[in-house]
Amino acid sequence: MNQTVSTHSKSDSNKTFPASVLSVSRDEFGYPEDNPNAQSPPLTLKEKDGKPLPTDLQGHAFIIGATGSINSYRPDVTSNTVWPSHDGTTPLYNGDGMVYRIDFEPLTEGAKLSARQIKAPCYYADIATNHCQKYQGSEGNPKLTDLRFKNLGITRVSGPLGTRNQLNTAFLPLKFSEAEHERLLVTWDVGRPYEIDPKTLEIVTPVGKNSEWEEVNEVEKLFFKPTTPFKTIQSSAHPVFDPYTHEMFTVNVGRSLSNVLSQFIPLVYLGKEFLDWIKKQFHKLYCKKVEKPAEELLQVGYFPPPRKNTSKICFKCLRTL
Repeated sequence: MNQTVSTHSKSDSNKTFPASVLSVSRDEFGYPEDNPNAQSPPLTLKEKDGKPLPTDLQGHAFIIGATGSINSYRPDVTSNTVWPSHDGTTPLYNGDGMVYRIDFEPLTEGAKLSARQIKAPCYYADIATNHCQKYQGSEGNPKLTDLRFKNLGITRVSGPLGTRNQLNTAFLPLKFSEAEHERLLVTWDVGRPYEIDPKTLEIVTPVGKNSEWEEVNEVEKLFFKPTTPFKTIQSSAHPVFDPYTHEMFTVNVGRSLSNVLSQFIPLVYLGKEFLDWIKKQFHKLYCKKVEKPAEELLQVGYFPPPRKNTSKICFKCLRTL
């Protein structure tokens, strides 16, 4: 799905890293009955050098990858091809998941490629907040809060709404009994796994309720903030399924509040050392010792001249006046 793009300058033409790797298409391909939003029917893959595929080849090949975000840079506004890392800080694997399926049945029509984006609920929230101005905040109206999601390293977050579950990393096939067909999950490190329909590639359901998954930390509770609708869930992008026990194993990683706060202890010590250093510098400036002979100190008036003893004795009360 990567398309060749031109480089920015002549100096870039000597680089060996292909510019096409930095671009990706967000177009979806599929039959209308499977995917009404597809831009075109499945693509027919061309055979290299006219060599036919093996006649006994059958089944399907599934591929998953990131395809940028709704507001990724587009070199051509009329095209659905984006450059996810154009800003210089967003990695290629931060983006909406796209599932590709190559069908080898029937081979008489050639191998077909279908593609569909994985659209969890947070996907639609990302679309809405980027298209609707009323969700983008206003300096003149404090009641309007900016709800848009923004790329932050390997994640995409919105302060009021939470963290995107982009589901762009891996698959996990499941089969809990011999009586049922195989099921397919898509995964991402920062969110719950989701089941998809292997035929239509449409999202079906998440694994577990939202309330059953714990957030990675509870720092926000210190500020009495309400829980965001899209929680920051730290999971595994590579869960496993045991075909003998018919069990799925994954993790829900979290940190206790005390553990989070303990990370600030070294900062306290560093702050104390910094304050001590500042005190020493002030001490050197204002309490600097003057190393001069006593005679010179008397001449320049560092010490006042000795006072004469002017005290008198009162014999009546025997006290010093």
